[in-house]
Formats: sequence, C-alpha cells, structure tokens
Amino acid sequence: MDTYTGHIEYKLAGQGSKSEGFMTYLITPSGESYRLYRKGTFDINDSFFKQFDQQEVEVNGELEDTGFICTTSVKTSEGKLIHVPEQTAFPSDLVFQPKEESDEETNSINEKKKNRQKTNRSSYAERRKRVKIILKEKRDECE
Repeated sequence: MDTYTGHIEYKLAGQGSKSEGFMTYLITPSGESYRLYRKGTFDINDSFFKQFDQQEVEVNGELEDTGFICTTSVKTSEGKLIHVPEQTAFPSDLVFQPKEESDEETNSINEKKKNRQKTNRSSYAERRKRVKIILKEKRDECE
C-alpha cells in the first residue's frame, strides 16, 4: 500500500461517447494524473469521490500498471482520514433470483443460481477489464 499526494478532480470525461461519465483523478504536484476507483466498483460515475473534488488530499491505495489507483482511504488537508467503502457484492438486480419452488426443484434451482452467480462475477470482471483497456486507450488518444 502506497500514499499519493495531490488534489482530486471529479470531472466529466468521454463527452459524446458511450463511455461518457464522471471520473475521478488524482493530480500530483508534479502534474501526474491517476484515475481513482474503489474495489468492486466501476470508476465511471462513482460519486463517492465527489466530496473531495478540488481538495488537497493524501490517497492510500495500490497503483496498478494501468495508471489506476485502487483506493483504500483518503486523508483530507484537515487531517480527517476517511476509509473508502468497498462494494464486494453484486447489486441484487444483477443476480438471478428465482421464485420459490418445491423442495425437489429448489435444489436444482439453487445449483443453477450458484452457477449463474459465478458467471455473473466473471462477466463483471471481464467487462471491467475491457472498460479499463478502452478508457486507457481513450486517455492515451487525448494526451
């Protein structure tokens, strides 16, 4: 875990594209820019970081080779340490939830449900990786 100092910018990016949305950047005193995200969430339109917009902060997290920082805590210039909440579970609307059936059918449905949840998790991870790659390419095009 490392500490990064700078100011946070919560700004609209990708205007007019399918990936348009608000993204959070940490801009260091030397001008380097890192995208911030929370574990288990997409970095686009994550309003958690909006409260720190234009503030000088210290960010604790892990820098990835993509230029993203998986943030675990934010320390404000006033010294207030805020731990970043993770979203480790899928929202309930993304998980298949069948109606209750008889005992025989319930076992079969529960097995199917477990398999779907595994598939949803891997699909989610794959989509997140693709989004990161696309966003990195877009950022490289802009620079």
